[in-house]
Amino acid sequence: MRIVVECERLLNMVNERSPLLVYGEAASGKTLMSLAIIKQLYTRGAINDILLVTSEPVSTLPAASRILPPRAKILTAFSTLDILEYLLEYALELAKINPRNIGGCGIVIDTLTGPYRVDASLLPDISTRVLTLTATLINKIAKRYSCTCIATSQVHVNPETRAEEPPAYTLIQEYFDVVLKLQRIDSRRRLVIDEKGNVIAELLLTTNMVLIKC
Repeated sequence: MRIVVECERLLNMVNERSPLLVYGEAASGKTLMSLAIIKQLYTRGAINDILLVTSEPVSTLPAASRILPPRAKILTAFSTLDILEYLLEYALELAKINPRNIGGCGIVIDTLTGPYRVDASLLPDISTRVLTLTATLINKIAKRYSCTCIATSQVHVNPETRAEEPPAYTLIQEYFDVVLKLQRIDSRRRLVIDEKGNVIAELLLTTNMVLIKC
């Protein structure tokens, strides 16, 4: 599936200090959607520096190599603490080179809540604190440095009842101004764009090349 995003309202919101959370079950298109948005903003010249932090390199890196420009920086995280550390280092770099909020940076965290499921099984209280701190930092980077920030979160669905298990994204949703929910419906996907509790678009996507206009 190839995704091309031409939703002006969504692109403008994400590029104006509004951190974006993309969530859905496995293989719903979260990674492709996130990378497509960053690629579109890069093509338009809205961003020129890209950081991708992935906790799922096997599935993410092939897509990133096809979609992102060669100059994009890609890091692999094995825990939520790794993600927090990478973001702190990046924030320090921005503080040195971007003191006047001039923008031009783009960050994708894929997936933010993936390592949390493992971390929480060992140290639940500490892991929850690290996860919320990481989400807070993403929000601060977006607003302080006019940086386009996108994070993905995987929802686990009961295969029999199709009911969502208690998702980790509920712990971090409040730190994101815009939320994209992707659902698998047979061979198609349903996309809901939510801005601070208000649904601004609801689309049904095909499995082939998808052109999103809204």
